[in-house]
Amino acid sequence: MAKKKELPKAGQAWLEFAELASYLLRDDAPLNINEVPENNKFYVPAKGLTEELELDWDNLTQDESNRVMINLLGEYPREQGQALYY
Repeated sequence: MAKKKELPKAGQAWLEFAELASYLLRDDAPLNINEVPENNKFYVPAKGLTEELELDWDNLTQDESNRVMINLLGEYPREQGQALYY
């Protein structure tokens, strides 16, 4: 029986990034980042980034929410300790 290969950390970071992008850009994506369910794996990073940007999680404007989403896409791989850009 073939063994399942482990992905290198950079490969795993790419998959996480793709999953986040897919989640945020799909047709039924949350309109505001604070609509991400608490049980979603991107909830904690999104809320943490919101606090880092000194924004009010419960009262985000659409522009603030978009800012968090864009920053999350840019920062998520670094938060995971992986550099996707060479």
